[in-house]
Amino acid sequence: GATLTGDGGPGPAGRQLLVLAGADGLHLLRDGRTIAVRPHQVAVVCLSAEESIGFLDAEAAGIISFESRGHVYALLERELPRLIIVDETPVLSTVVGLLKEQIGSEGSRTGLFPKLTEVAATAAVLAWIAASPAPPGWIGGIAHPRIGAVLTALHRDPARSWTVAEMAALA
Repeated sequence: GATLTGDGGPGPAGRQLLVLAGADGLHLLRDGRTIAVRPHQVAVVCLSAEESIGFLDAEAAGIISFESRGHVYALLERELPRLIIVDETPVLSTVVGLLKEQIGSEGSRTGLFPKLTEVAATAAVLAWIAASPAPPGWIGGIAHPRIGAVLTALHRDPARSWTVAEMAALA
């Protein structure tokens, strides 16, 4: 097994990890609990500087540390659970396949690899939102069919002076 701590991360707040399960899956050790990540699942982990996570069967997995900035970081840090495990979607499966081909190869930390990692983490978050009955915070608003339609319209035309009646008509 292996243990990673948040204090070795790329930013002052900690470390973000994308965990790709191998053919036999793997187990995470977090807060005294063992959590299974089955084959064809992906985990996104956001560790604060004080946290750590352990990995059993880690040699069969791809563990990628990544740094997100701006809105993606705020989403991972404040709005989502610190650990998300999702089944691979078609998009996620494709991106994970590309990442697995690159892990350990020369140049895996340059070129498209960081962007593929970001796409995989984003796809995992979207899969988690889609599978959650009531996502937390503003994510729940975006995921809600009526509120999300209004928020989408507001973001498409932020210069417009929206009235409550106009927003209600969209909902």
